[in-house]
Amino acid sequence: MAYQNVAGQCESTHTFLEWCKKRRIDIVFVGEAWVDKKGTGTQSHPSYTLGSKVEKGKRTMVYWRKKLDGVVKVTREDKRLALVEV
Repeated sequence: MAYQNVAGQCESTHTFLEWCKKRRIDIVFVGEAWVDKKGTGTQSHPSYTLGSKVEKGKRTMVYWRKKLDGVVKVTREDKRLALVEV
């Protein structure tokens, strides 16, 4: 598991997810995540599933490796918090 505050930068999110991929990290939390102006999109990555709802003003996103689809689920989420269950 890993966490990084990316200060709203989509490039930083992608770089962090690449770093996690190389280190085989399964669950990733991103603080101050970038969300587009419409509040409908955020950074994605081909090796990770975005498990968080995307909405304007949201600050924490959670990603997990695609191999964990169906094993990991978000159990609680708001603008500043994301909890997952494995």
